[in-house]
Amino acid sequence: MLLSVNAGCAGYRPVPEFDPKVQQEPHPLPGTTLTRLWQSRPVRGPSAPLALDSANVYLGGGDRKVVAVDLETGRTRWTVRLTGPLVGGVIRGGDRIYAATDRPAGRVHAFDRVTGNQIWDTRTGYIHAPLTLVEGQIIALRREGQAIALDAQTGAVRWRRAVPSTMVPAHSLGDGRILISSQDSLYVLRLSDGRILERRRAPGAIVAPWVEHEGLLIAATGDSVIAALEKGTLEERWRVRLDAPLLTAPALAGDTVFGVTRIGSVFRVAGDAPHEITRLQESGWPATGAPALVGEWIVVGGADGTLRAFSTRDGHESWRAALGRPFEIAPVVLDGGDFLALGGRGDLHRLRQ
Repeated sequence: MLLSVNAGCAGYRPVPEFDPKVQQEPHPLPGTTLTRLWQSRPVRGPSAPLALDSANVYLGGGDRKVVAVDLETGRTRWTVRLTGPLVGGVIRGGDRIYAATDRPAGRVHAFDRVTGNQIWDTRTGYIHAPLTLVEGQIIALRREGQAIALDAQTGAVRWRRAVPSTMVPAHSLGDGRILISSQDSLYVLRLSDGRILERRRAPGAIVAPWVEHEGLLIAATGDSVIAALEKGTLEERWRVRLDAPLLTAPALAGDTVFGVTRIGSVFRVAGDAPHEITRLQESGWPATGAPALVGEWIVVGGADGTLRAFSTRDGHESWRAALGRPFEIAPVVLDGGDFLALGGRGDLHRLRQ
Protein backbone atom coordinates (compact mmCIF):
# COMPACT_ATOMS: atom_id res chain seq x y z
CA MET A 1 0.00 0.00 0.00
CA LEU A 2 1.29 3.40 -0.96
CA LEU A 3 -0.63 6.21 0.67
CA SER A 4 -0.06 9.91 0.26
CA VAL A 5 -1.90 12.66 2.05
CA ASN A 6 -2.11 16.35 1.08
CA ALA A 7 -1.50 16.43 -2.31
CA GLY A 8 -1.13 19.89 -3.40
CA CYS A 9 0.19 18.31 -6.64
CA ALA A 10 -3.17 16.92 -7.77
CA GLY A 11 -3.51 19.12 -10.84
CA TYR A 12 -5.08 22.48 -11.63
CA ARG A 13 -7.56 24.02 -9.17
CA PRO A 14 -9.06 27.49 -9.69
CA VAL A 15 -9.30 29.82 -6.69
CA PRO A 16 -12.31 29.21 -4.40
CA GLU A 17 -13.76 32.69 -5.09
CA PHE A 18 -16.01 31.62 -7.96
CA ASP A 19 -17.09 34.28 -10.46
CA PRO A 20 -19.99 33.08 -12.67
CA LYS A 21 -19.34 35.89 -15.19
CA VAL A 22 -21.80 36.11 -18.06
CA GLN A 23 -24.63 33.62 -17.87
CA GLN A 24 -26.06 31.88 -20.93
CA GLU A 25 -29.47 32.92 -22.21
CA PRO A 26 -32.12 30.18 -21.91
CA HIS A 27 -33.61 29.12 -25.22
CA PRO A 28 -35.97 26.43 -26.55
CA LEU A 29 -34.40 23.09 -27.40
CA PRO A 30 -35.34 22.38 -31.04
CA GLY A 31 -37.79 19.54 -31.58
CA THR A 32 -38.84 19.38 -27.93
CA THR A 33 -41.05 21.06 -25.37
CA LEU A 34 -37.96 21.85 -23.28
CA THR A 35 -35.94 24.95 -22.52
CA ARG A 36 -32.16 24.62 -22.34
CA LEU A 37 -30.88 26.82 -19.52
CA TRP A 38 -27.22 26.24 -20.31
CA GLN A 39 -24.77 23.91 -22.07
CA SER A 40 -21.12 23.13 -21.39
CA ARG A 41 -18.49 20.48 -22.07
CA PRO A 42 -16.50 20.10 -18.83
CA VAL A 43 -15.06 16.61 -19.53
CA ARG A 44 -14.59 14.20 -22.42
CA GLY A 45 -15.76 10.60 -22.24
CA PRO A 46 -17.87 11.00 -19.08
CA SER A 47 -18.84 8.03 -16.93
CA ALA A 48 -21.51 7.34 -14.34
CA PRO A 49 -22.34 8.06 -11.62
CA LEU A 50 -22.48 11.82 -11.20
CA ALA A 51 -22.60 13.42 -7.73
CA LEU A 52 -24.66 16.40 -6.62
CA ASP A 53 -25.03 18.93 -3.85
CA SER A 54 -27.14 22.08 -3.69
CA ALA A 55 -24.63 24.12 -5.73
CA ASN A 56 -22.71 21.79 -8.04
CA VAL A 57 -22.68 18.65 -10.09
CA TYR A 58 -19.43 16.64 -9.93
CA LEU A 59 -18.29 14.36 -12.72
CA GLY A 60 -15.27 12.66 -14.19
CA GLY A 61 -14.18 11.44 -17.60
CA GLY A 62 -11.84 9.44 -19.73
CA ASP A 63 -9.78 12.61 -20.21
CA ARG A 64 -8.52 12.11 -16.61
CA LYS A 65 -10.40 15.07 -15.17
CA VAL A 66 -12.65 15.49 -12.15
CA VAL A 67 -14.68 18.70 -12.27
CA ALA A 68 -17.24 20.66 -10.26
CA VAL A 69 -19.82 22.44 -12.42
CA ASP A 70 -22.05 25.21 -11.07
CA LEU A 71 -25.70 24.19 -11.40
CA GLU A 72 -26.96 27.72 -11.97
CA THR A 73 -24.62 28.74 -14.78
CA GLY A 74 -22.94 25.60 -16.15
CA ARG A 75 -19.52 27.12 -15.53
CA THR A 76 -16.72 24.98 -14.11
CA ARG A 77 -15.81 25.86 -10.51
CA TRP A 78 -12.71 23.69 -10.29
CA THR A 79 -10.86 21.03 -12.27
CA VAL A 80 -8.38 18.38 -11.15
CA ARG A 81 -6.40 16.33 -13.65
CA LEU A 82 -5.41 12.82 -12.54
CA THR A 83 -2.88 10.28 -13.78
CA GLY A 84 -5.38 7.92 -15.42
CA PRO A 85 -8.87 7.87 -16.95
CA LEU A 86 -12.00 7.63 -14.81
CA VAL A 87 -14.42 4.93 -15.97
CA GLY A 88 -16.48 4.66 -12.78
CA GLY A 89 -17.70 8.22 -12.29
CA VAL A 90 -17.53 9.98 -8.92
CA ILE A 91 -19.38 9.70 -5.62
CA ARG A 92 -19.92 12.15 -2.78
CA GLY A 93 -19.72 11.62 0.96
CA GLY A 94 -20.34 14.73 3.08
CA ASP A 95 -17.78 17.38 2.17
CA ARG A 96 -15.70 15.04 0.00
CA ILE A 97 -15.75 13.77 -3.56
CA TYR A 98 -14.25 10.36 -4.32
CA ALA A 99 -12.99 9.10 -7.67
CA ALA A 100 -10.84 6.23 -8.92
CA THR A 101 -8.64 5.77 -11.98
CA ASP A 102 -8.05 2.86 -14.31
CA ARG A 103 -4.94 2.17 -16.42
CA PRO A 104 -2.13 3.17 -16.39
CA ALA A 105 -2.24 4.37 -12.76
CA GLY A 106 -4.96 2.85 -10.63
CA ARG A 107 -5.61 5.02 -7.59
CA VAL A 108 -8.51 6.11 -5.40
CA HIS A 109 -8.66 9.85 -4.60
CA ALA A 110 -10.54 12.01 -2.09
CA PHE A 111 -11.09 15.72 -2.82
CA ASP A 112 -12.54 18.62 -0.91
CA ARG A 113 -15.82 19.34 -2.69
CA VAL A 114 -15.54 23.13 -2.24
CA THR A 115 -11.99 23.74 -3.43
CA GLY A 116 -11.03 20.58 -5.31
CA ASN A 117 -7.94 20.17 -3.10
CA GLN A 118 -6.86 16.56 -2.85
CA ILE A 119 -7.11 15.18 0.69
CA TRP A 120 -5.59 11.75 0.07
CA ASP A 121 -4.89 9.23 -2.65
CA THR A 122 -4.11 5.52 -2.41
CA ARG A 123 -2.61 3.19 -4.98
CA THR A 124 -5.00 0.29 -5.49
CA GLY A 125 -4.48 -1.08 -8.98
CA TYR A 126 -6.82 -0.53 -11.90
CA ILE A 127 -10.37 0.41 -10.87
CA HIS A 128 -13.07 0.18 -13.55
CA ALA A 129 -16.27 0.00 -11.49
CA PRO A 130 -17.98 2.79 -9.55
CA LEU A 131 -16.94 3.21 -5.94
CA THR A 132 -19.31 2.61 -3.02
CA LEU A 133 -19.30 4.48 0.30
CA VAL A 134 -20.57 2.31 3.16
CA GLU A 135 -20.31 3.12 6.87
CA GLY A 136 -17.13 5.14 6.55
CA GLN A 137 -15.43 2.84 4.06
CA ILE A 138 -14.84 3.16 0.32
CA ILE A 139 -15.30 -0.16 -1.50
CA ALA A 140 -13.25 -0.27 -4.70
CA LEU A 141 -13.34 -3.16 -7.20
CA ARG A 142 -10.17 -3.91 -9.15
CA ARG A 143 -10.11 -4.97 -12.78
CA GLU A 144 -7.94 -7.95 -11.81
CA GLY A 145 -10.61 -9.36 -9.47
CA GLN A 146 -10.25 -7.95 -5.99
CA ALA A 147 -12.37 -5.90 -3.59
CA ILE A 148 -10.52 -3.32 -1.49
CA ALA A 149 -11.91 -1.44 1.50
CA LEU A 150 -10.38 1.97 2.25
CA ASP A 151 -10.92 4.21 5.24
CA ALA A 152 -12.92 7.13 3.83
CA GLN A 153 -11.18 9.62 6.12
CA THR A 154 -7.55 8.61 5.60
CA GLY A 155 -7.40 6.35 2.54
CA ALA A 156 -5.75 3.58 4.53
CA VAL A 157 -6.43 0.05 3.24
CA ARG A 158 -8.50 -1.94 5.75
CA TRP A 159 -8.79 -5.22 3.84
CA ARG A 160 -8.55 -6.92 0.46
CA ARG A 161 -10.56 -9.87 -0.83
CA ALA A 162 -10.34 -11.85 -4.06
CA VAL A 163 -13.68 -11.71 -5.93
CA PRO A 164 -14.54 -12.05 -9.64
CA SER A 165 -13.97 -8.98 -11.77
CA THR A 166 -17.11 -6.90 -12.24
CA MET A 167 -18.15 -3.44 -13.40
CA VAL A 168 -21.15 -3.40 -11.04
CA PRO A 169 -20.53 -1.40 -7.86
CA ALA A 170 -20.78 -3.04 -4.46
CA HIS A 171 -24.15 -2.56 -2.76
CA SER A 172 -24.81 -2.17 0.95
CA LEU A 173 -27.12 -4.78 2.48
CA GLY A 174 -27.09 -3.16 5.93
CA ASP A 175 -26.15 -4.98 9.13
CA GLY A 176 -22.46 -4.70 8.25
CA ARG A 177 -22.75 -6.61 4.95
CA ILE A 178 -22.11 -5.71 1.31
CA LEU A 179 -23.13 -7.42 -1.92
CA ILE A 180 -20.73 -7.94 -4.82
CA SER A 181 -22.20 -9.23 -8.09
CA SER A 182 -20.42 -11.13 -10.84
CA GLN A 183 -21.79 -12.43 -14.12
CA ASP A 184 -23.12 -15.60 -12.48
CA SER A 185 -22.78 -15.29 -8.70
CA LEU A 186 -23.64 -13.09 -5.73
CA TYR A 187 -21.14 -12.68 -2.89
CA VAL A 188 -22.05 -11.36 0.54
CA LEU A 189 -19.01 -9.93 2.35
CA ARG A 190 -18.64 -8.81 5.94
CA LEU A 191 -17.82 -5.12 5.89
CA SER A 192 -15.49 -5.20 8.87
CA ASP A 193 -12.93 -7.60 7.39
CA GLY A 194 -14.07 -8.62 3.88
CA ARG A 195 -14.81 -12.21 4.85
CA ILE A 196 -17.14 -13.94 2.36
CA LEU A 197 -20.25 -14.92 4.32
CA GLU A 198 -22.32 -16.34 1.49
CA ARG A 199 -22.20 -17.14 -2.20
CA ARG A 200 -25.22 -17.95 -4.32
CA ARG A 201 -26.28 -18.08 -7.95
CA ALA A 202 -27.19 -14.75 -9.51
CA PRO A 203 -30.64 -14.35 -11.12
CA GLY A 204 -28.86 -13.64 -14.39
CA ALA A 205 -25.81 -11.85 -15.74
CA ILE A 206 -25.79 -8.70 -13.58
CA VAL A 207 -24.27 -5.92 -15.70
CA ALA A 208 -25.79 -2.78 -14.15
CA PRO A 209 -26.15 -1.36 -10.62
CA TRP A 210 -28.86 -2.69 -8.32
CA VAL A 211 -31.91 -0.51 -7.66
CA GLU A 212 -33.44 -0.66 -4.19
CA HIS A 213 -37.09 -0.19 -3.23
CA GLU A 214 -38.93 -1.08 0.00
CA GLY A 215 -36.73 -3.98 1.01
CA LEU A 216 -36.23 -5.30 -2.53
CA LEU A 217 -33.12 -5.30 -4.70
CA ILE A 218 -34.06 -5.09 -8.38
CA ALA A 219 -31.67 -6.03 -11.15
CA ALA A 220 -31.77 -5.87 -14.91
CA THR A 221 -29.72 -8.65 -16.52
CA GLY A 222 -27.99 -9.50 -19.74
CA ASP A 223 -30.25 -12.57 -19.81
CA SER A 224 -33.30 -10.42 -20.67
CA VAL A 225 -34.64 -10.72 -17.11
CA ILE A 226 -35.69 -8.21 -14.48
CA ALA A 227 -35.58 -9.86 -11.05
CA ALA A 228 -36.40 -8.71 -7.53
CA LEU A 229 -34.64 -10.19 -4.49
CA GLU A 230 -35.35 -9.76 -0.79
CA LYS A 231 -32.61 -7.47 0.52
CA GLY A 232 -32.18 -9.31 3.78
CA THR A 233 -32.05 -12.88 2.47
CA LEU A 234 -31.40 -12.50 -1.30
CA GLU A 235 -34.31 -14.86 -1.90
CA GLU A 236 -36.02 -14.20 -5.22
CA ARG A 237 -39.42 -12.49 -4.94
CA TRP A 238 -40.27 -12.31 -8.65
CA ARG A 239 -38.84 -12.21 -12.14
CA VAL A 240 -40.04 -11.29 -15.62
CA ARG A 241 -38.47 -12.01 -18.99
CA LEU A 242 -38.48 -9.30 -21.66
CA ASP A 243 -37.57 -9.33 -25.35
CA ALA A 244 -33.81 -8.69 -25.21
CA PRO A 245 -30.91 -8.17 -22.78
CA LEU A 246 -31.04 -5.21 -20.40
CA LEU A 247 -27.66 -3.51 -20.12
CA THR A 248 -28.69 -0.62 -17.88
CA ALA A 249 -30.36 -0.32 -14.48
CA PRO A 250 -34.16 0.03 -14.45
CA ALA A 251 -36.05 3.09 -13.23
CA LEU A 252 -38.62 2.92 -10.42
CA ALA A 253 -41.80 4.79 -9.56
CA GLY A 254 -43.44 3.29 -6.49
CA ASP A 255 -43.99 -0.41 -7.21
CA THR A 256 -43.68 0.14 -10.98
CA VAL A 257 -40.45 -0.78 -12.77
CA PHE A 258 -39.45 0.63 -16.16
CA GLY A 259 -36.86 -1.30 -18.15
CA VAL A 260 -35.27 -0.63 -21.53
CA THR A 261 -33.84 -3.49 -23.59
CA ARG A 262 -30.94 -3.10 -25.97
CA ILE A 263 -33.21 -3.25 -29.03
CA GLY A 264 -35.10 -0.17 -27.86
CA SER A 265 -38.16 -1.72 -26.26
CA VAL A 266 -39.50 0.13 -23.22
CA PHE A 267 -41.40 -2.01 -20.69
CA ARG A 268 -43.53 -1.12 -17.70
CA VAL A 269 -43.78 -3.81 -15.02
CA ALA A 270 -46.46 -2.90 -12.48
CA GLY A 271 -47.58 -4.47 -9.22
CA ASP A 272 -45.82 -6.44 -6.52
CA ALA A 273 -46.35 -9.88 -8.07
CA PRO A 274 -45.78 -8.35 -10.69
CA HIS A 275 -49.21 -8.57 -12.32
CA GLU A 276 -48.94 -6.45 -15.44
CA ILE A 277 -46.21 -6.26 -18.10
CA THR A 278 -46.70 -3.64 -20.81
CA ARG A 279 -44.45 -2.96 -23.77
CA LEU A 280 -44.73 0.80 -24.07
CA GLN A 281 -42.41 1.21 -27.04
CA GLU A 282 -40.84 -1.13 -29.60
CA SER A 283 -39.34 1.23 -32.14
CA GLY A 284 -36.14 -0.78 -32.61
CA TRP A 285 -33.72 2.09 -32.05
CA PRO A 286 -30.25 1.41 -30.52
CA ALA A 287 -30.93 2.07 -26.83
CA THR A 288 -27.75 2.39 -24.77
CA GLY A 289 -28.63 4.84 -21.99
CA ALA A 290 -29.95 4.16 -18.51
CA PRO A 291 -33.58 5.32 -18.19
CA ALA A 292 -34.79 8.03 -15.82
CA LEU A 293 -38.24 9.22 -14.84
CA VAL A 294 -38.69 12.92 -15.58
CA GLY A 295 -42.21 14.09 -14.80
CA GLU A 296 -44.58 11.93 -16.83
CA TRP A 297 -41.83 10.71 -19.16
CA ILE A 298 -39.45 7.81 -19.21
CA VAL A 299 -36.33 9.39 -20.73
CA VAL A 300 -33.55 7.30 -22.26
CA GLY A 301 -30.67 7.81 -24.69
CA GLY A 302 -29.34 5.84 -27.63
CA ALA A 303 -26.12 5.00 -29.45
CA ASP A 304 -27.05 7.61 -32.06
CA GLY A 305 -26.70 10.35 -29.43
CA THR A 306 -30.44 11.01 -29.28
CA LEU A 307 -32.31 11.43 -26.02
CA ARG A 308 -35.93 10.26 -26.27
CA ALA A 309 -38.90 10.82 -23.95
CA PHE A 310 -41.83 8.38 -23.86
CA SER A 311 -45.08 8.75 -21.96
CA THR A 312 -45.20 6.52 -18.89
CA ARG A 313 -48.93 6.01 -19.56
CA ASP A 314 -49.06 4.84 -23.18
CA GLY A 315 -45.48 4.89 -24.50
CA HIS A 316 -46.11 7.72 -26.96
CA GLU A 317 -42.86 9.46 -27.95
CA SER A 318 -43.16 13.01 -26.64
CA TRP A 319 -39.89 14.40 -27.99
CA ARG A 320 -36.34 13.58 -29.03
CA ALA A 321 -33.14 15.62 -29.00
CA ALA A 322 -29.65 14.99 -30.40
CA LEU A 323 -27.23 15.64 -27.53
CA GLY A 324 -24.03 13.74 -28.31
CA ARG A 325 -23.27 10.12 -29.17
CA PRO A 326 -23.34 7.64 -27.64
CA PHE A 327 -25.83 8.55 -24.93
CA GLU A 328 -25.23 6.19 -22.00
CA ILE A 329 -25.74 8.05 -18.71
CA ALA A 330 -29.18 8.45 -17.16
CA PRO A 331 -30.52 12.01 -16.89
CA VAL A 332 -30.30 13.44 -13.38
CA VAL A 333 -33.45 15.06 -12.00
CA LEU A 334 -32.92 18.21 -9.91
CA ASP A 335 -35.08 19.83 -7.26
CA GLY A 336 -37.83 21.79 -8.98
CA GLY A 337 -38.14 19.45 -11.97
CA ASP A 338 -35.18 20.54 -14.11
CA PHE A 339 -32.83 17.78 -15.20
CA LEU A 340 -29.27 17.32 -16.39
CA ALA A 341 -28.53 15.41 -19.60
CA LEU A 342 -24.95 14.31 -20.32
CA GLY A 343 -24.05 13.16 -23.83
CA GLY A 344 -21.24 10.78 -24.73
CA ARG A 345 -18.88 13.54 -25.88
CA GLY A 346 -19.19 15.27 -22.53
CA ASP A 347 -21.88 17.78 -23.52
CA LEU A 348 -23.74 18.68 -20.33
CA HIS A 349 -27.16 20.35 -20.57
CA ARG A 350 -29.52 21.72 -17.94
CA LEU A 351 -33.05 21.37 -19.27
CA ARG A 352 -36.40 22.63 -18.02
CA GLN A 353 -39.77 21.08 -18.79
